[in-house]
Amino acid sequence: MDVQFDFPGTARVVGKKRVLIFLKALLRKYPDIIFQVQDVIANHDKACVIWTNSAQLESVHPYRNSGVTIVHCVSGLITLISDYFKDTSFVTPARSGSA
Repeated sequence: MDVQFDFPGTARVVGKKRVLIFLKALLRKYPDIIFQVQDVIANHDKACVIWTNSAQLESVHPYRNSGVTIVHCVSGLITLISDYFKDTSFVTPARSGSA
């Protein structure tokens, strides 16, 4: 099974190469983002990471958010990453018909 990444406001990203490209694009957009892990809940092949983050956006206002990331693994490889944010006002809703 290939890795899949669910990110608020986008269609699901599938495949190692596409996920890496997507993550690199996010880090270019928010180069100074800092994550702080608050807690990790793990059970066998699944984990939930509770986090807060902050960054300076292109505007003069600082960005702060909190949320959770769900991670599923099969045979030691990540197969699903799914992010849930408290504030999704910065994302554009996915276009209808996107897979």
